[in-house]
Amino acid sequence: MASPKLQTSPTRLFVGDTTYGLALVLVVLLVFMNKKSRRALRFPPGPPAWPLVGHLPLLGGRPHVRFAEWSRRYGPVLGVRLGPQQVVVLNGYAAVREALVTKAEVFSSRPDLYLMRLFSNGKGIGLAPYSAKWRAQRRVTDRALRNLGVGKLSFEPKIMEEVEEFISAAARYEGAAFDPKYHIAVGILNIICHLVFGRRFEHDDPLFVRLYNALEDISHHGGSAQHLNVFPALRHVPGLNAGAVHTVRAVREGRDFVREMIGQHKATFDPENIRDYIDAYLHQLQKETEDGEKKSATYLSDEELEQNVFDLFIAGSESTATTLRWATLLLLVNPEVQERVQQELDAVLGQGQASVLDRTSLPYTQATIQEILRYRPSATFSLPHATTADTTLQGYDIPAGTQVLVNVYGMGMDPALWQHPGTFDPTRFLDGEGKLSVPEHFKPFLVGRRACIGSQLAKMQLLLYITTVLQRFSLRLPEGEPPPSLDGSLGVMLQCPSFRMCAVPRAVTSSC
Repeated sequence: MASPKLQTSPTRLFVGDTTYGLALVLVVLLVFMNKKSRRALRFPPGPPAWPLVGHLPLLGGRPHVRFAEWSRRYGPVLGVRLGPQQVVVLNGYAAVREALVTKAEVFSSRPDLYLMRLFSNGKGIGLAPYSAKWRAQRRVTDRALRNLGVGKLSFEPKIMEEVEEFISAAARYEGAAFDPKYHIAVGILNIICHLVFGRRFEHDDPLFVRLYNALEDISHHGGSAQHLNVFPALRHVPGLNAGAVHTVRAVREGRDFVREMIGQHKATFDPENIRDYIDAYLHQLQKETEDGEKKSATYLSDEELEQNVFDLFIAGSESTATTLRWATLLLLVNPEVQERVQQELDAVLGQGQASVLDRTSLPYTQATIQEILRYRPSATFSLPHATTADTTLQGYDIPAGTQVLVNVYGMGMDPALWQHPGTFDPTRFLDGEGKLSVPEHFKPFLVGRRACIGSQLAKMQLLLYITTVLQRFSLRLPEGEPPPSLDGSLGVMLQCPSFRMCAVPRAVTSSC
């Protein structure tokens, strides 16, 4: 039996045509309004993006390199989409200075990202939004670090104690190959312990091992959970949330350790004997609590102290340890640079120990440190910034709430500012007379209200580590082992690849 034919009434046909017509008009109207909106809002340019995921599939494993490449085509202020989020990436110094200095009031906040909430929950000096509370934390911390001698000669013995520990560890290998990662990391971690807790730990101390493991896990797993900043709903998906699960556990371990140390300090606190950062903060909290007229009294608290200490460990230990590993590797694969530094050290210091007071007498050594920071910055991207109001930058419109990334790597590889930027060459930081000459556009620790709070400490550690190690040893790659790739892998930091080295005592031969 034949199937009955579908009968369509004139009324139904009219309604259907009308619906389709209205839908078509609506689509055309939306396209027109979108084009008009784009004309009104001149967002920074960038390459074509994919639907839904934006530019993510185009970035590969080295987004800092891809952003630098795109900036050469589209300009130093780059507009991209990471999933549904509009993001501005700054690759040039002029744009960075305009944003972070000239328009600091608008560009100094932080975006509301999943991992940032996990690490700080809006507290502390690192990841909290720009506010009166944040300014109070920064003032107290700046003052405490100055009073504790950070960047000054008085703090030098604490750094040298850990440098000598590294020297002793390297000497025990007697010129045989070893991986320096652990020895560098525990030394830098102990320097932060000196600063924050007023003491160092033996490397096998269970408390110290607990802290070291927590920070290692945060660095490793935090980097693997970056996709949750773009698609936070994935934290509920088993397998895709593994990085976050491990990071949460490590953050809890680190916080528990810090909380325990703060409790010990409270039990022994003496306002007449300020031993370290925790004491300095507790002293300020006590003073401002007693003085009801000070508005910032409500901004200081035990919870903020805990987060500040945690931030100092995250920023101060991981970034500097990674930079020192890059420094060691770059000296290994550039033996002519290493030898020239040694020649300068021999001529200026002889057998004497280097000091921060010798900086001006060691221009090539200083230039080498600057080149390390330019060539492989561990903090490849600054911590994300966010705009607090509609604004403009380099002629482009930036809406309120836009995430802003500073590509520190891109700034150091800008061919408009650096000749042969892909070449490791310390002499670019020397003038015609061989004196240190650092251009205005080189800011590895950035500028503005959220510039790196530990820059002076990091510079001291780099100088004392490099000079002392190269006075005692010549660093060589093990015979037969090819040099590792210098690309690095991007996680929380630009991680240096694993490598082994031979630390050969000066004037002693070796099979390496």
